[in-house]
Amino acid sequence: MSGSAVCDGVDARLLAFDGKWLVLDAPRAWAPGSPMAIVADLGGATHRLDARSLGSQRQADGRFRVKMRMVSLRRASREALLAVLPTTASPAV
Repeated sequence: MSGSAVCDGVDARLLAFDGKWLVLDAPRAWAPGSPMAIVADLGGATHRLDARSLGSQRQADGRFRVKMRMVSLRRASREALLAVLPTTASPAV
């Protein structure tokens, strides 16, 4: 399962969340340390998320897998992310 999101004005797909790291699929890359403003649709509710990029990796289809750490995360948003997305020990970029 995945969630849809808009990250800095770009449509993206949320892939995984382990409570600390979030991974998304997007058509562009973000440099490490870049702030990221995300508006995510999680289970029918909209959540605003703030994160910092840890790096981006180009995939075979030309899109990017972006790993980020959450900067400020409300409890309701954390619970929604954990309910909607698969968890991994440490999502790889």
